[in-house]
Amino acid sequence: MNNTENDKSRSNLPITRKEFTKLVKNPGLLETKMSDINKPSSTQNEEESNEQALEGQFKVLAKDLLTLDELLSLDVSEIPFLVERMIPKYTITFITGESDIGKSLLTSQISLAVCYREKVVDKLIYADFKKAILINTEDSHYALSYRLKKQIEGMHIEEHSDKRFKILLNPDSLIKRITQLLEEEPVDLIVIDAFADLFTGDINQSPRVREFLQKFSNLIIKYHCTFLIVHHIGKGKEKLGASKEHMLGSVGIEGKARHVLQLKETSESEREVWTVKGNYVNTECKKTPFRLKFLSETLHFNTHVSLKPIEEQESTDTEKVERKNSPDPLIQAARKMRYEGMTIEAIGKKLGRSKSTISRWFKEHPPISWDTSSVGPVP
Repeated sequence: MNNTENDKSRSNLPITRKEFTKLVKNPGLLETKMSDINKPSSTQNEEESNEQALEGQFKVLAKDLLTLDELLSLDVSEIPFLVERMIPKYTITFITGESDIGKSLLTSQISLAVCYREKVVDKLIYADFKKAILINTEDSHYALSYRLKKQIEGMHIEEHSDKRFKILLNPDSLIKRITQLLEEEPVDLIVIDAFADLFTGDINQSPRVREFLQKFSNLIIKYHCTFLIVHHIGKGKEKLGASKEHMLGSVGIEGKARHVLQLKETSESEREVWTVKGNYVNTECKKTPFRLKFLSETLHFNTHVSLKPIEEQESTDTEKVERKNSPDPLIQAARKMRYEGMTIEAIGKKLGRSKSTISRWFKEHPPISWDTSSVGPVP
């Protein structure tokens, strides 16, 4: 099977991305090109109807000024995701968090999965072409080689010699280089690691930031790709709860992004992924993180315990908890252990949390009532 056939088989479109781009640029080619499109097996009337509908879609996508009826004619019933509940297609998504928490590791794992896997951290992947570009500014050739070898081993990827995954290091003329790559072949995902290294202006000036990010938006519109951008949170925000307001720099960053994820550390080997901004996800997704287990030997993440919204979590047989009026079960467990005489250090080891976290729990939460006893203030 040649590359053109491969592109068609991996895409939801009945033609290749390159063919699609040509048609969008030159709507006049539609009449002669439609005969080359692979149509589904059906009756002749159905084929003609599908062809007319597809032609209408192309004509709409080629326009920059549309009527309401034209826009509503597009065949879309929900916002498509590249990675289920995690990364919407055809948008800019930021992933933030403190330093050394695993943002780069997670994004390279996602990139590999888009090319070679059906899932990543138990989330379904909906890739059209199974191709990705990783743009890296922080690591050397050796460091990236070591990381990717480990991740490929951990993800059990056996075949990876088909050039679907490309790495671009410290690029000059960033937008020009990306455009050249997208002109050569279609790509599902482009990872930028990291934003602060490639944006050369004042990160606190919203107009400059939005102008820079608009260039990525233009590429998305033209080539129908998705950007995942690694960024940091502000200094001193590490101990605070997940929030889009903690992103380093201007509010123009989160304002321009359609989707923002924050990676938070809960223990040495556990992380939580929060959706702190999601223009296209419901409230439940925003208030329900999911947990990841970091495997240091292979530098990749696996799924851990899935978190449900607090009001939906079930109490155990031995512990009835009024969720809306009580702290997290782990905090209750810590308070009970402390009441029974355990040291803060021992409680931290038992629950997989740091001493400072346990101490903060004790300061922030009032006494807790248990089925068989009442726990007073902790000494």
